[in-house]
Amino acid sequence: DACQSIGQMPVDVHEIGCDVCTATGRKYLRGPRGTGFVYVRDSFLKTLDPVMLDQAGATLLSESSFRPRQDAKVFEMWETYYAGKVALGDAIEYALEIGLVQIHARIQLLSVALRTRLSEIPGVLVTDVGRELCGIVT
Repeated sequence: DACQSIGQMPVDVHEIGCDVCTATGRKYLRGPRGTGFVYVRDSFLKTLDPVMLDQAGATLLSESSFRPRQDAKVFEMWETYYAGKVALGDAIEYALEIGLVQIHARIQLLSVALRTRLSEIPGVLVTDVGRELCGIVT
Protein backbone atom coordinates (compact mmCIF):
# COMPACT_ATOMS: atom_id res chain seq x y z
CA ASP A 1 0.00 0.00 0.00
CA ALA A 2 1.74 3.12 -1.25
CA CYS A 3 -1.20 5.51 -0.96
CA GLN A 4 0.78 7.90 1.25
CA SER A 5 4.03 7.55 -0.75
CA ILE A 6 3.21 7.76 -4.46
CA GLY A 7 3.42 11.39 -5.50
CA GLN A 8 5.36 12.66 -2.50
CA MET A 9 8.54 10.65 -2.92
CA PRO A 10 10.16 8.50 -5.58
CA VAL A 11 9.01 4.87 -5.37
CA ASP A 12 10.84 2.20 -7.37
CA VAL A 13 8.94 -1.10 -7.24
CA HIS A 14 11.93 -2.98 -8.65
CA GLU A 15 14.34 -1.55 -6.07
CA ILE A 16 12.11 -2.53 -3.15
CA GLY A 17 11.31 -5.98 -4.61
CA CYS A 18 7.60 -5.32 -4.80
CA ASP A 19 5.11 -7.92 -6.07
CA VAL A 20 2.01 -5.71 -5.78
CA CYS A 21 1.76 -1.96 -5.16
CA THR A 22 -1.47 0.01 -4.87
CA ALA A 23 -1.98 3.75 -4.74
CA THR A 24 -4.80 6.24 -4.77
CA GLY A 25 -4.86 9.18 -7.15
CA ARG A 26 -6.37 11.72 -4.78
CA LYS A 27 -3.62 12.16 -2.21
CA TYR A 28 -0.12 13.30 -3.17
CA LEU A 29 -0.73 12.83 -6.90
CA ARG A 30 -3.52 15.40 -6.57
CA GLY A 31 -5.78 13.44 -8.92
CA PRO A 32 -9.54 13.04 -8.62
CA ARG A 33 -11.33 10.95 -6.00
CA GLY A 34 -12.23 7.47 -7.12
CA THR A 35 -8.99 6.95 -9.03
CA GLY A 36 -5.92 4.91 -8.33
CA PHE A 37 -3.81 2.16 -9.75
CA VAL A 38 -2.22 -1.16 -8.99
CA TYR A 39 1.17 -2.45 -10.10
CA VAL A 40 1.62 -6.23 -10.30
CA ARG A 41 5.00 -7.75 -11.16
CA ASP A 42 4.62 -9.77 -14.39
CA SER A 43 5.87 -13.04 -12.91
CA PHE A 44 3.55 -12.61 -9.90
CA LEU A 45 0.56 -11.79 -12.11
CA LYS A 46 0.64 -15.33 -13.50
CA THR A 47 -0.02 -16.72 -10.00
CA LEU A 48 -3.20 -14.69 -9.44
CA ASP A 49 -6.75 -15.64 -10.35
CA PRO A 50 -9.45 -12.99 -10.65
CA VAL A 51 -12.44 -13.34 -8.34
CA MET A 52 -14.77 -12.65 -11.26
CA LEU A 53 -14.53 -11.94 -14.96
CA ASP A 54 -16.59 -9.95 -17.40
CA GLN A 55 -16.21 -9.07 -21.06
CA ALA A 56 -13.26 -6.79 -20.28
CA GLY A 57 -11.28 -9.56 -18.58
CA ALA A 58 -11.92 -12.50 -20.88
CA THR A 59 -12.85 -13.44 -24.42
CA LEU A 60 -15.98 -15.54 -24.78
CA LEU A 61 -15.13 -18.50 -27.01
CA SER A 62 -18.51 -20.26 -26.87
CA GLU A 63 -21.57 -20.51 -24.64
CA SER A 64 -19.57 -22.56 -22.17
CA SER A 65 -15.94 -21.52 -22.56
CA PHE A 66 -13.84 -18.41 -22.31
CA ARG A 67 -10.20 -17.36 -22.39
CA PRO A 68 -9.00 -14.96 -19.66
CA ARG A 69 -6.70 -12.13 -20.66
CA GLN A 70 -3.05 -12.74 -19.91
CA ASP A 71 -2.33 -9.24 -18.64
CA ALA A 72 -3.44 -7.10 -15.69
CA LYS A 73 -6.59 -6.04 -17.54
CA VAL A 74 -8.01 -9.42 -16.53
CA PHE A 75 -8.83 -7.70 -13.21
CA GLU A 76 -10.57 -4.67 -14.74
CA MET A 77 -14.33 -4.48 -15.05
CA TRP A 78 -16.33 -3.19 -18.00
CA GLU A 79 -17.56 -0.15 -16.07
CA THR A 80 -14.85 2.48 -16.02
CA TYR A 81 -14.37 6.08 -14.97
CA TYR A 82 -12.93 7.48 -18.20
CA ALA A 83 -12.82 11.12 -17.09
CA GLY A 84 -11.07 10.07 -13.88
CA LYS A 85 -8.52 8.00 -15.79
CA VAL A 86 -7.72 10.96 -18.03
CA ALA A 87 -7.47 13.31 -15.06
CA LEU A 88 -5.26 10.87 -13.14
CA GLY A 89 -3.00 10.59 -16.18
CA ASP A 90 -2.75 14.39 -16.28
CA ALA A 91 -1.93 14.51 -12.56
CA ILE A 92 0.81 11.92 -13.02
CA GLU A 93 2.26 13.79 -15.99
CA TYR A 94 2.22 17.03 -13.98
CA ALA A 95 4.09 15.39 -11.08
CA LEU A 96 6.66 13.94 -13.50
CA GLU A 97 7.12 17.36 -15.14
CA ILE A 98 7.87 18.94 -11.76
CA GLY A 99 10.03 15.95 -10.82
CA LEU A 100 9.48 13.47 -8.01
CA VAL A 101 12.86 14.29 -6.49
CA GLN A 102 11.95 18.00 -6.41
CA ILE A 103 8.50 17.29 -4.96
CA HIS A 104 10.06 15.08 -2.29
CA ALA A 105 12.63 17.74 -1.39
CA ARG A 106 9.94 20.43 -1.05
CA ILE A 107 7.72 18.21 1.10
CA GLN A 108 10.73 17.36 3.30
CA LEU A 109 11.60 21.05 3.69
CA LEU A 110 8.05 21.98 4.70
CA SER A 111 7.46 19.01 7.01
CA VAL A 112 10.78 19.52 8.85
CA ALA A 113 9.88 23.19 9.35
CA LEU A 114 6.43 22.23 10.64
CA ARG A 115 7.81 19.60 13.03
CA THR A 116 10.38 22.10 14.34
CA ARG A 117 7.82 24.86 14.89
CA LEU A 118 5.28 22.50 16.48
CA SER A 119 7.88 21.06 18.88
CA GLU A 120 8.57 24.61 20.13
CA ILE A 121 4.97 25.00 21.32
CA PRO A 122 4.52 24.08 25.02
CA GLY A 123 2.26 21.06 25.40
CA VAL A 124 2.63 19.90 21.78
CA LEU A 125 4.31 16.56 21.28
CA VAL A 126 5.41 15.58 17.75
CA THR A 127 5.37 11.79 17.62
CA ASP A 128 6.69 10.98 14.14
CA VAL A 129 9.06 8.02 13.97
CA GLY A 130 10.80 6.15 11.18
CA ARG A 131 13.93 6.05 9.06
CA GLU A 132 12.54 8.58 6.62
CA LEU A 133 9.78 10.94 7.69
CA CYS A 134 7.25 12.05 5.11
CA GLY A 135 4.90 14.99 4.70
CA ILE A 136 2.41 13.63 7.21
CA VAL A 137 3.11 15.15 10.61
CA THR A 138 1.71 13.61 13.79
